[in-house]
Amino acid sequence: MTKCDILGSSQVGSSESDQPARASNACESCRRRKKKCDRISPTCSSCRKHLLQCSYPRVSRISQLKVLRERLQVLENAISTKDSSAFTQAQDMEIAAALITASSIQEIELPQIYPVESQWYMPELLQFYSESIALQSQGDGSFTQLDTLQNIWMITALADECMFHATLYAASAYLDLLRGQSGNVITLYHQTETLRLLNGQLAAPNLQVTDALIAATMVLTQTEALSGNVCVSSAHRAGLHHLVKIKGGPENLGMDGLLAELIYVGDAMDCLLFGTEQSFQWTTDPTPPPMALLSNVISWETSAHKTSPTIQSSANVLGLVQQSMLLIDHLPSASMENGMTPSFIQKFIHLHDEFLSLCRDNTVYTSSDSSAEFYINECCRQAALLHWRLVNDKCIISIEDPIPADGKDLKVAMGKMDIPTWSKVAPRAFIWAGVTGAAASKDYAERAWFAARLGPVVMAQGKNGIPTLKQGMALYQWLKAPVPMW
Repeated sequence: MTKCDILGSSQVGSSESDQPARASNACESCRRRKKKCDRISPTCSSCRKHLLQCSYPRVSRISQLKVLRERLQVLENAISTKDSSAFTQAQDMEIAAALITASSIQEIELPQIYPVESQWYMPELLQFYSESIALQSQGDGSFTQLDTLQNIWMITALADECMFHATLYAASAYLDLLRGQSGNVITLYHQTETLRLLNGQLAAPNLQVTDALIAATMVLTQTEALSGNVCVSSAHRAGLHHLVKIKGGPENLGMDGLLAELIYVGDAMDCLLFGTEQSFQWTTDPTPPPMALLSNVISWETSAHKTSPTIQSSANVLGLVQQSMLLIDHLPSASMENGMTPSFIQKFIHLHDEFLSLCRDNTVYTSSDSSAEFYINECCRQAALLHWRLVNDKCIISIEDPIPADGKDLKVAMGKMDIPTWSKVAPRAFIWAGVTGAAASKDYAERAWFAARLGPVVMAQGKNGIPTLKQGMALYQWLKAPVPMW
């Protein structure tokens, strides 16, 4: 922490005797809602009026800074009197050493204060949670999910022992999943501590349902689901339902809406993993055919890469996918008493042949295209092949696919770029490919692969993430639904 950090933080809390304390910048909630903020600390007038959680980047550190200043004062007195009995904590010894050896305050690096005894791996896991499970948004810059996570989630976790253990458990378990590992001692330790503390709170006679308690339960539910522990995840999900019901529903949860968003993402991931209906009641999904996500993918990709023949090829493939959905949606009017009308069959076969011809064409990549554009095209091609396989599985017309479609090929295509890059260059295409891959996967481990990568990309989109995921889940339900018999 630099001198400017300490001075800036102390200035936030300073005030004249006749005026309330004011922060130097607008609060996170007002910034996100694009509302004027009067910057009153600790809660601005707008947040107080709308019953929102008010969070200032610097104000959030004041409580920690106050504790540090008090301890620093004790340490300074101990140093001046050489009284070693004043050093009551290992962290105090670290601070004392920094004070003695540093030539200026800028050189002092104060240790992070955790609600549990610090371990060497904790900073790395917390950073991984922030940067991998909730990536920084690459959108219009109005706000970033990483800011929200650090200013709301992390601060809440640092003040609650159970939620802190749950956060470390989620980060470690997610890292294990990506690496294909199991039996990690660190993962098991934080899982055990989370359960112990959670059970203690739930068994208390004066149970208080806090945001931290719900967050810890949610983390257990989602992490166990990703790990394939269906029964355990279901038990935690029932508990999560009960706690959210006590609070009056997801819309009444705190953390400035972040907690409700995370619960929705987890609910959607459960749907992808287990093929179940989404548990919580959310805004009604659009009626079929759900074209919104594909339309957004096409418009976004073509506007971002107008002159790229590779991206144009991707848009053409997606356009044919849309046409297939529209054609199937009009199937009732095309059906006859003893089968399909000839015109419907002809249109379907023509569309299928045109699609296969386009998917066979691997020559669209030119030297002027970037590798990212090529990877996007390959991802769209593989996802479209899976889409047509799912359409054929509906048994509308029996057509043999000369080009094999396999979820493993889509995984390879999606793995050509890392998750932060996908979140920046083509998030909607990635989400579309992910839900299509999950819909086509019959193996749990394969569905878990897609679900584990969808969540971070969704959260990286900030305020656009949940609406995009809702579009994706509507498409997923359409792909999984059988065609009605008329």
